[in-house]
Amino acid sequence: MALSDHGQYSGVVDIARNGIDEVIRLQTQAKQDTELIRQLVEALENSHATLWEEDDDPERPAHAAIAAARARLGQPCA
Repeated sequence: MALSDHGQYSGVVDIARNGIDEVIRLQTQAKQDTELIRQLVEALENSHATLWEEDDDPERPAHAAIAAARARLGQPCA
């Protein structure tokens, strides 16, 4: 390998390093998002919002939000 070739490889290394840093950032963000969703589900389940929703009401926003969040977390609906 000629000395002039070293610059080409350092560019590839920089690209790979930046890619790894981005993956780590995205994984961290996903973990934070998951934790936030868990907290929101817990807060909704513990709130009185679901008490006011009737079973025959086609729009049950609190129940729908809980079901959507549980689906995102891969948890069965209670």
